[in-house]
Amino acid sequence: MSDELGFANPKVILKARYRLYVAGGVLGAVVIPLMNLPPAPMLIFSVVALFAAPMFIDAIVIRRKFVFLSSEGIRGIDSSGRKTSVRWSDPVKIDRAPYFKWPGLKMEKEDGSHIVLPLAMAASPEFQEALKKCAPSGHALPEALKQWSAE
Repeated sequence: MSDELGFANPKVILKARYRLYVAGGVLGAVVIPLMNLPPAPMLIFSVVALFAAPMFIDAIVIRRKFVFLSSEGIRGIDSSGRKTSVRWSDPVKIDRAPYFKWPGLKMEKEDGSHIVLPLAMAASPEFQEALKKCAPSGHALPEALKQWSAE
């Protein structure tokens, strides 16, 4: 769709994940020397396996755009990672739901298919602006976000 706007995980989620990798790198620097490996493999294993590789892979995977808004509806992933879409005309139920370990929301259609969004993404000014442009007035998603931001 030519009018689609894509969204990735917000930086607040990335920062939390990168802290985990930094902690893993530090822990690796402490634990790996206790394994009595020769110095060169020890250094390579410590830096690459416990710090650089997971961060690089995660940066590519988690920063890819996975939620798309258009005049027709919203495309995204469900809680099991499958791609799905919801048209603006579909009746939906919107509830709070975890997005991995962060707060999120779930847009569920009558047939049970659903999209899960991190609240940090849905509350971002960019997403809110796109939602105003794409979603019809009175749709349940903007209404739920307004209600939750007021709480």
